[in-house]
Amino acid sequence: MSSRISIIPGFTHKPTDRCYQWLGRYFRTRGFRVQMIRIDWQRHVMSDYVAQFKQQYQKDQAEKNVVLGFSFGAMIALISAGELRPDKLVLCSLSPYFREDLKKMQATMSKHDASVIGRHRMEDFQQFSALSCARQVVSPTVVFCGGREAKQYPLLLRRCKEAAQVIRNGRLVMASNAPHNIAFPTYVEAIKKEV
Repeated sequence: MSSRISIIPGFTHKPTDRCYQWLGRYFRTRGFRVQMIRIDWQRHVMSDYVAQFKQQYQKDQAEKNVVLGFSFGAMIALISAGELRPDKLVLCSLSPYFREDLKKMQATMSKHDASVIGRHRMEDFQQFSALSCARQVVSPTVVFCGGREAKQYPLLLRRCKEAAQVIRNGRLVMASNAPHNIAFPTYVEAIKKEV
């Protein structure tokens, strides 16, 4: 059976960034064809990112398709999973920018963070409910969260826990002491063990 994993990077990241290279190498050794998703982050909003991902995902699918997203990439993966129905879903450090999160998120954001995210993105996030998206997922799902990032970003931990609880076949895996970095050693080990 042919298997493909589609890897969606985090906000402003590129598939060629060093932190994603280990994923490609690792999954190739496990027999996967690796599809590194390219997102044009500049002057676009989450709706655009989801459309960009869907267009790439639907090309050249395998018999078994896995989707892995990190941070904003995990948001893209969750939002699209109900429609695309991958065979497995891997959500790494799921960003808390869904409709349910925005009031609390805006209250904790610095002016710099708010300017990086931008007004148009914040407005677009309003249309995505984490709970609605999670209820539509039928794929077995692993939600990862780093131990250190959970302490630093309690809203991210809450979003990860809630997604794992609401998704029918979801479960939460904590990467001990890991910051918001998918290439951190304990994050790497957790993914290798669970995926």
